[in-house]
Amino acid sequence: MLAAFSHRWVAQLFSGYDLVFYDAFEQQASLPATPLASDAQVGLISISDVQLRDDGAVIATVVTRANGVEQTSLLLLIEEYGGWKIDGAELVS
Repeated sequence: MLAAFSHRWVAQLFSGYDLVFYDAFEQQASLPATPLASDAQVGLISISDVQLRDDGAVIATVVTRANGVEQTSLLLLIEEYGGWKIDGAELVS
């Protein structure tokens, strides 16, 4: 899953106070991949309002559904190592 996120955002995620959780994360990441139950998986409902910024980043409105609840977020995407990575997110509703 972390492959969907930019290196900068992952590094920021595991900095400061949150660094105390890094060992637990590494331990979990070393286990064999196990799919979530289908009702717990995040489903992509729609992507809209995609806008290219002057700096080359993209902002998009993304609607997902997990556990029967829809969520709308604004995602900031950057091109990194030949692919688009999530570099920020803000919950809209």
